[in-house]
Amino acid sequence: MITVVGIASVVGIVIGTAALIIVMSLFNGLHTVATDLMIGFGPHLQIIAAKGSRLPDPNAVTKIVDDIAQSQAEPVRIIGSTSTIRSRMIIQSEGKTGIAEVIGIQRSGASLYSGPRKATVIGSFTPHPFDGISSVVVAAGIAERLRLFIGDTISLITPQLIEHSILTMSVPSGRRAVVRGIFQSNTARAVDNTFVYTDYRTLASATHDSTASTVDIYLNNPRNAGDLQTQLASELNKNQSDSGKLQYAVHSWQDLNKGLVDTMKLERLGTFIVLALIVLVASFNVLVSLTLGVVEKRRDIAVLLTMGLLPADIRRIYVIQGLTIGSVSVVLGVVIGVVICLGQQTFHWIAFDVNKGYIVPALPVEMHVTDIVITAIIGLILAGSAALYPASRASSTNISDAIRVE
Repeated sequence: MITVVGIASVVGIVIGTAALIIVMSLFNGLHTVATDLMIGFGPHLQIIAAKGSRLPDPNAVTKIVDDIAQSQAEPVRIIGSTSTIRSRMIIQSEGKTGIAEVIGIQRSGASLYSGPRKATVIGSFTPHPFDGISSVVVAAGIAERLRLFIGDTISLITPQLIEHSILTMSVPSGRRAVVRGIFQSNTARAVDNTFVYTDYRTLASATHDSTASTVDIYLNNPRNAGDLQTQLASELNKNQSDSGKLQYAVHSWQDLNKGLVDTMKLERLGTFIVLALIVLVASFNVLVSLTLGVVEKRRDIAVLLTMGLLPADIRRIYVIQGLTIGSVSVVLGVVIGVVICLGQQTFHWIAFDVNKGYIVPALPVEMHVTDIVITAIIGLILAGSAALYPASRASSTNISDAIRVE
């Protein structure tokens, strides 16, 4: 029975360790895919007004960004920036209405929006006027709700126009535009259900305000945007108002997709804790098997003590036994987990058909040495801790009582 319990503890630690490595590698792969989508679709850094919907001084912001771009060196550089107008508007088409976040982009900065261009599934990414007619590129969620397709005409209606129509008892007409493309980002539900791209001048004319709402910045290495974000915020608010309140806020792509980023972190942490419980339960089996071994070998322990071994020597024997069980189990688990991950990376055992709408051709798996090391250390610590109680009990064995019982 002691042998069966010992084997069960080894199998449990092996399965738990392998599962931790596989699942953590899977989360790493999914995190990389999601990060690439977020980085490729939206701006890497975005400057907005700390209060209000429009920038207090867009020209000063642009100048500071250009100065920093000229002085930047590796590893993070500004490869481009452009100003946009953003406005919450009502979209109307053939009696159907919806609310959208309309983004007006400048023609000179259109090349920076490679993400929306690649995400355009129907039509083309043409937010600028075509043949003198205003154009829009709408999100797939809006297109589905309003039954929009390429060539359909919509009306962009501002909240101010709705208020004016209510006061004057008239029907709002809005700014008319033709749908040129439909995109689906697969990054965030809000993006795919509310975003609409159009020309900067078109939106400025519809809102009767040409002041920029944001300055979107794109980097060569967006994953390391933190230092540049801090520098931009410091430079922009260097000459802040007398009230001491910040005039500008700088958001990174993590801030713009905070909900998704926090969700992925929470899921990863929760999964790690749940799977670590498997190793914890297996470690209890180690404790049980070693404790039963102490009870069974009380006479042997008493004999060793009478031969001159110290209680510390007995304690060391059981600690080494627990660490040996843990080491063998963890090594086997690490090998199994790494082999399975390498197999998925190399042979794509779990594959997907991108022609059916899948984003990736195979289940993404990405191993990190840090995850493997942490998993192995946790397994060793739990197995070693499980041996402490049996070792303490064995070292406190009373020689006369053990021999008398026998």
